[in-house]
Amino acid sequence: METLNRQLQQALALYQQRDYANAGESIRKTLTAYPDAADAWCMAGRIARAVGDPQAEACLRHALTLQPAHLDSLNALGGLLYDQRRLREAEDCYYRALAQAPGHTAVRQNLCRLLLTEGHTEPVLTLTRGLAASQDAPLWRQRGEALMRVGQPQAALEAFDTSARLAPNDSRSHHGRLRALLELGRFDQVHREISGHPMPDLSFATLLIKALAGMDRWQEAVDGALDLARQQPQLPDAVFIAAQMCWTQGEEAAVEALLGQVLAARAGPGSDVMCAAIQRGMAANDRALATLAQAEKRYGPQGSIAGAVVDVALETGDTALALNAGNTAFTLDPQGTGSRLAWVQSLLVNGRAAEALPLIEETPISRTNQHWLALWGDALRQLGDARYRWLLNHQDMARVFRLSPPAGYTSIEAFNRVLAARLKILHKLQVHPLDQSLKGGTQTAVDLRFVREPVIAAFRDSIQEAIARYTAELPQDDSHPLYRRRSATAAPSGMWSVQLKPGGNHVNHVHPEGWLSSAYYVEVPPEDADAPDAGALQLGLPRYATPGATVERTIPAEAGNLVLFPSYMWHGTVPAKTGSRLSIAFDVTPQDEWQ
Repeated sequence: METLNRQLQQALALYQQRDYANAGESIRKTLTAYPDAADAWCMAGRIARAVGDPQAEACLRHALTLQPAHLDSLNALGGLLYDQRRLREAEDCYYRALAQAPGHTAVRQNLCRLLLTEGHTEPVLTLTRGLAASQDAPLWRQRGEALMRVGQPQAALEAFDTSARLAPNDSRSHHGRLRALLELGRFDQVHREISGHPMPDLSFATLLIKALAGMDRWQEAVDGALDLARQQPQLPDAVFIAAQMCWTQGEEAAVEALLGQVLAARAGPGSDVMCAAIQRGMAANDRALATLAQAEKRYGPQGSIAGAVVDVALETGDTALALNAGNTAFTLDPQGTGSRLAWVQSLLVNGRAAEALPLIEETPISRTNQHWLALWGDALRQLGDARYRWLLNHQDMARVFRLSPPAGYTSIEAFNRVLAARLKILHKLQVHPLDQSLKGGTQTAVDLRFVREPVIAAFRDSIQEAIARYTAELPQDDSHPLYRRRSATAAPSGMWSVQLKPGGNHVNHVHPEGWLSSAYYVEVPPEDADAPDAGALQLGLPRYATPGATVERTIPAEAGNLVLFPSYMWHGTVPAKTGSRLSIAFDVTPQDEWQ
């Protein structure tokens, strides 16, 4: 055994020096002498993986045949499968490894990385609980990322601060910290911190641009965003930020010019797909499809390109194209959440819920992500499955509350007049964002939870009673995706205002990271006798025409009313006909899920 350990240490030292040729020769000699040593087969697998040898998987699986709970082999195999986009298999390896060694930080880090990549936030929060005494910087950073996704930038800031303290040279922790500060509305601080130090990488430039916009230095922000996107067209985020800033200021010609420059640069599939997404947001769907066809010619078939084709096809109602592209995306990347989502949506709009339902139910994220829950409901409804009414009871689950006027106001009408005046100042954009459900209106850019204005603080206080009542009166059922999260700690996890122009509306949508969603009506024009439902909240109709799906309930828009409903319930608005409509929306999540 002493000889085996010595030989393994020798191979490991060569591996760590990246001398893979000699490491491979060393481990082959070891395997000749010790053919039943799981540690040796694991080392052989790690070396093979490093040089791209397809025998890597066989070596690691043989190690697990010899020793099924071999921790290092499970971790290494998980990493190999992750690299191959065999994500569900990788996840299984990591969970098996954690079952053997719950305190193994490398395995936990790798699992959190996979889950975050796939948008599976809730288990990351569970896996990173109890870090108070931990010195593990990556886990703190991953917790910060998960907290950002559930709308908790203050807690995320604390996690990123800890990560940055433990690993001061890790730019990802500093980047996360600055993103949290931006969400908190601390634009001046972000500007000072970035301007006063060399940028570790170009991603920090996008944060500086956002800080400038938050400080109302719009021209500097737009100029900086355009310069960055032109110089670095291979950065999809930089391209999107530049396009978004120009678009929301009404500068459509600048967006068109930018897209032409980025596409001419042949910057890579990610940038081409982003350009198509921007064109889709501009309702230029024919050009988006042409962009994606060109991307496939340039870079070959890819799941991300096929998935983007599905998005455009769904927008235009081309169900045959959606089905073909969805099948391609799923074939190319069968375990990726994004490709599975594209395929499921394609099946549903084509009336093939019998095929979609098993895919939904076997996808782990489908029991926690609100978008997947909505699609589950669509499949159940299309099949006439009784579980649909158990999952979605639009009459009981969507509730209307009349807010009481806050202290100092004689009526809710008087309060709304003051609130409306302040909200209108915060509506600084000219056009709806490219990537939102809003069409024909504007949305505030800052999270209203962090606006220090007395009238907005009074609104935040006034909604707590309604949230508490809704939560307290939910049934107790741990098998139900809404009821199982019933909690007295429920509180807003994001808050914004929307102003609909005449003819504007929200297309039907859900809120993937929420639990409850809402609409509070601040200012509503007089009813139009010819269109009594104009501006009303519409529940139950999916974003894309789906066989078997109809509107389940319509709730009139009435100033002073707050509507609360599950975040996975499809909701949108009937287009407004006359006048503008001003509202506040927020998501609610149980705070004890992350505290």
